[in-house]
Amino acid sequence: MEDRLIPKTHMLKSIRSRSWTLAGAIEELLDNSILHGRAKTVTIVIDNAKGIAVADDGIGVDDINRIFRFGDASGYDVLAQIGQYGIGATHAIVYLGDVGTVETVRDGRKHVMKVDWKAVEKSGQWPLRYKDAGQPAKPGERGTTVLITRLAKHYQLTTSEKMATELGLIFAPALRAGANIEVYHQLTGGKRQQIKVEAFTPSDLTDVIEIKGSVQSKAYGELRWKGRAGLSASLVERFNKVHISFAHRVIEMTRDAFMGKSAPTLYVEVQLDETTPWKYQLSDHKDRVVGNSEDGRVHKIDIREELMKSVFEAIKPLLEKSEKQAQNLALSLMISPIENTINKVMKKMGLMPYDPKEEPEEGGEREHEGPGPIDVKNKNVFNKNDDGPPTGKELPRPTGVHVEYTTANKLEGRAFGWGTSGNMFILQLDEAMFIEVLKWPINIRERHVMQLILAFLAHAFEMTYWNERPLLDRVMNKKAKDQIEAWATSDQQQIAPHLYRRMMEDVSRTLH
Repeated sequence: MEDRLIPKTHMLKSIRSRSWTLAGAIEELLDNSILHGRAKTVTIVIDNAKGIAVADDGIGVDDINRIFRFGDASGYDVLAQIGQYGIGATHAIVYLGDVGTVETVRDGRKHVMKVDWKAVEKSGQWPLRYKDAGQPAKPGERGTTVLITRLAKHYQLTTSEKMATELGLIFAPALRAGANIEVYHQLTGGKRQQIKVEAFTPSDLTDVIEIKGSVQSKAYGELRWKGRAGLSASLVERFNKVHISFAHRVIEMTRDAFMGKSAPTLYVEVQLDETTPWKYQLSDHKDRVVGNSEDGRVHKIDIREELMKSVFEAIKPLLEKSEKQAQNLALSLMISPIENTINKVMKKMGLMPYDPKEEPEEGGEREHEGPGPIDVKNKNVFNKNDDGPPTGKELPRPTGVHVEYTTANKLEGRAFGWGTSGNMFILQLDEAMFIEVLKWPINIRERHVMQLILAFLAHAFEMTYWNERPLLDRVMNKKAKDQIEAWATSDQQQIAPHLYRRMMEDVSRTLH
């Protein structure tokens, strides 16, 4: 009899020490239930005292030894099945606890196999092969239950909740196709807490488009994919990616297809066509798409890169729209603290009082968005629709300085525009100019933008003083009027340089 080299059983220790999570281990068991077992419902129970159970209503396991034997992959050559190496479920059981028990009903017969992995490690003897014919299943008995006892770790409710969220993300394709995943956590007081598992999709998804494409491979021919994309204002950064799925699960989330563009509101789903050889383009652990190779030689065409380019072309319209939204948000975030600081300084200087009741001038409605003074005609400020006309709903009269962005065309060649609306002084900036500033280091950017806005404001105040003085009189107290009048009647008759210096000094004191 030939003497074969077989692995030592202390390899089990390395499995337990791997960097894994509860969700990661359960995902492997769910793969078996949903893909191989064709289960419609899978129930997961986390009970620190009695163990972890994963039970499904599928067709059962054709050979129960598969679950306990390393490297027994039934779907190695099946394109539609994600499994390649037959180690996932076995590793999951060993990782989660010392003892694994599997009950499965197949073709009307019930089979039960139990392995104490701690005893296997201690004895150095691998488990014996299951050869039993099983017992007749009872009416209604079906599916497979994997029970892991003598758990390696204690799991809190929050861990189970996090796992449920992960499962809703990873198995979103299966859940959308009708699969049901139920999670229960046994609390110490005896109550069993149910945790809902839902397929992840942004609740406020808009601008949805259907997308599809393909990649040409020398080794495997055409590799097809399809999916959808949309925009979501509530999308958190973690999910602001391309969710790439194969068969029943998401295998990867990546921003590579964005090609470096900022698109924080973009959500994309890509389903790889399992009837084409995409299976052979997945990494060993089914967690990403990789470049393909043949006979050990990597082809000049990188499959992953080509897939990203294909997706990029399909989502380009939404990518540009989302990038524009990102720019608008970044511009707003950049200007908001600067605007607040300026208003504090203006109030201190007697320009632009915050409370309109302190100086009961009449307010007004802003008539247009062009450069130069904005006429004031009415008593109240009204909310406007996107089309322009007022809705008739009266809003609180704003006071102070408000900075907004507009286009170069509306500025009619000027560097900036200005005007008033009631007690509000409006400063309009060229959007394109300030988008470029977003690329600067934040400490340099903030000081530059502050200086620029104060310079614009100073010149806008001077021009308004000479051309539309009543507009300024509405929002200045007597002390500020006297100071501006003194600058205007001096030998130089200049307001802007003096006002800019005063504002910069007050801004510096406010910030420090």
